[in-house]
Formats: sequence, structure tokens, C-alpha cells
Amino acid sequence: MSQDLKGERITIEYIPLDKAVLWDENPKSHDIGSLCESIARYGFVDPPKFDAQLGALVYGNGRTIALQAIRDDPAAIKRLRESGLETPRGVLCDAEGNWYVPVKFGIDQNSRDVARALAVDHNNLTMLGGDFAVWDVAKMWNESYPELLRLLAEAETLPVSVDGDDLDALLAEPLDYDKEWQGMPEFEQKDLTSAYQIIVHLASLEDLRAFAELVGQNITEKTRFIWYPEMEERRFMDKRYIEQS
Repeated sequence: MSQDLKGERITIEYIPLDKAVLWDENPKSHDIGSLCESIARYGFVDPPKFDAQLGALVYGNGRTIALQAIRDDPAAIKRLRESGLETPRGVLCDAEGNWYVPVKFGIDQNSRDVARALAVDHNNLTMLGGDFAVWDVAKMWNESYPELLRLLAEAETLPVSVDGDDLDALLAEPLDYDKEWQGMPEFEQKDLTSAYQIIVHLASLEDLRAFAELVGQNITEKTRFIWYPEMEERRFMDKRYIEQS
């Protein structure tokens, strides 16, 4: 690599696994079991990132927790050794058996709030390429997620993946449907289900046609049910509720 490159560098250093400082305010939910399975299959291929403003891992907390779980699980260690490994690929160990995890260093953010916004975006941006609503994205986080976003909004550091409308929706009080229903016009929903059902087995196409003629209805090989007497088709798409004057 050329030595005259300019700019801020990201470096990867191996540090003791127990020295990797987790972000204690992290509201992200994790599927530790799936993370463990992924590390066992593919190796530890996505190093976490440390941020000096946060004083902890800005992302990769779940992967680090999963790695600790693997290390502390005798069954997982047995499976590793049966495959000829002492640690998952990408993770190192010393002569005493201590594990060392790769961590990214560099490009620290300008403030703690910006670092927290990065932590949110690093997860949320993976979902913005799909047709996900704000509620779908929020399912990745625990109940403290809206409050974190509110604090970041006050600091004028909302994540890129969240706008003001998203925040308003997440902070809005849930609807009290009983209260909302008060004052609505009365409506009686009739029971439109059938009183009786039977299954008729027809041995041939000729029998099907004969049965259709018998009941006076258009029945084909694709017909799955009928009403008897034949029910008038009900249409609701062109109906609207209007206020009586």
C-alpha cells in the first residue's frame, strides 16, 4: 500500500474480549442465539467499532455479547475443538486461553450525542432499502428507543434514518379506542354466516354439470363453494358513509 495516503484512518486492533466496553445505554434488542450460530458458521467477520466520545462500542455490542456467550459455553467450546479450532475464526487466543476480539478504532464522532445517533443509524439504515414503516424499524429496539430519539432531537442530532414525523409517531400516545368510539352512530352487524354447511362429493364432470343444473347455478371445476338459494353479490367498494343533514 502506498505510504503517502492522506485522511483519517480506521485501524483494527485485537483487544482482550473482556476489555471490550459495551454501550450500557444501548436500546437495541439482539437475537443472541442467532448471532452465536452466525459466528460459529461464518467466523467473526464484522468487527465492532469503538468510539472515544461514547467510551464504548458504538456498534457491534450484540456480536460481542454473543462471542462472550460462545466462550463461556462448554458445549460451544467442544464443538469448536471438534472442528479443529480453539476460537471462532477471526478471534485470537493467547497461551492462557484468553480470547482477543478485533475492534475498529478511529473516526471518533464530535460529541456523545452524534455517536449515539451513529449507533442508531448503523442499525436502521440496513432496513431503509425496504418498504418498512417507522413501527417496523422500531421493533429492533426496546422501549427506551423513543426516549433516546427525543433526547437526540433536543440536541439537534437526530439520526439520518429518523425524521420529525417518525419521532412524533413514536412519541404519540396510543389511541384509546373505547374513548374514540364514544358518539359514533349505532350500527347493527347482522350475522351473514351460513346456518348449515354440507360437503357434496361429485364423481365426474358430468355429475358436476347435472348438479349445477339441479340447483340452477353456474358451477365449474374451479368453484369452491356456492350459496343455496343463490345469494345476490354484495358490493361495498362503491359505498360511502355520509353525514345526514
